[in-house]
Amino acid sequence: MRPPFSLRSKIILLVSGTAFLGSVLIGGLNFYHTRQVATEHAVEDLAEQTRLAALNVQAVYASAKDDAMVVLSTPPIQGFIRSLENGGTDPSKEASRTQWRGFRKNLTRRSSKCSTH
Repeated sequence: MRPPFSLRSKIILLVSGTAFLGSVLIGGLNFYHTRQVATEHAVEDLAEQTRLAALNVQAVYASAKDDAMVVLSTPPIQGFIRSLENGGTDPSKEASRTQWRGFRKNLTRRSSKCSTH
């Protein structure tokens, strides 16, 4: 009686199995390493995008702050505040709250025409 597999078939099966297992092992390790590198790059890209977004928000905030300080330092706004504090009349210019409100509206109209935003 002859054995079901010859020595030649067993060697071919052993070599094929070893090559298959080696390929699966190397492919798995390569996949794991590639995934790790891709994750690191994604985290770095996200960190860079976050930093740029923060700088952009910071610039917009600084610009808005500068605009608010300019508006606050204009005479109509200061006079309006003084008139609110003194019962409706600005003691330094003898202007009423209504007059300062008119000056402020005028200033707003002029600045919106000159604005480049």
